[in-house]
Amino acid sequence: MSNGNIINTGVIGKSLLLAACIGFCSASVAGIYKYTDENGNIIYSDKPIDGAEKIKIRRESRSPEAAPRQKYEPAVGEARDGTSDNVDVIYSKLEILTPKNDSTVPGKAGNVDVVLLASPRLHARHRIVIALDGKEISNGRHANLNLSNLARGTHTLTAQIVDGEGATQIQASAVSFHVQRPVINKNSPLAFDREE
Repeated sequence: MSNGNIINTGVIGKSLLLAACIGFCSASVAGIYKYTDENGNIIYSDKPIDGAEKIKIRRESRSPEAAPRQKYEPAVGEARDGTSDNVDVIYSKLEILTPKNDSTVPGKAGNVDVVLLASPRLHARHRIVIALDGKEISNGRHANLNLSNLARGTHTLTAQIVDGEGATQIQASAVSFHVQRPVINKNSPLAFDREE
């Protein structure tokens, strides 16, 4: 059956045809009509057919004069992620995953990876403060960091989440770990910096 501008579509092409019709219709087109033929196929046409339903097409201006989209800016007291500063976040967990408590870190470089887990995820206005042997080494949003060239011996690592005013929200259990680094006896024949 050929009726001029009538297009017969299969099940798969229905959505694509509708999108193409909507996207390419110009202002001069009187309308798009939809009906189902005797075989159950959905037919789209630009000409009215008995029993066809007229499809409403939403037209958007694409001209340069069209109003630009508004950039989202958080309201006063609202963080960029949509959470409010006034809403209290109750953390259920802050844990130092690595290094493990009482673990030994071997190696001549003295490198230690620190990995933390916070639950729920860190609020937009909160920070993680990490301290090594009582001295702050990180204050920000990072839950992972690498410590390098640590002196041999035992070290203590602490972590806490603080809010925008610096008040502690949760504190992790402190972790002690041991760094093993080789020591060269200066009296040994292997010592390189001996003076003769």
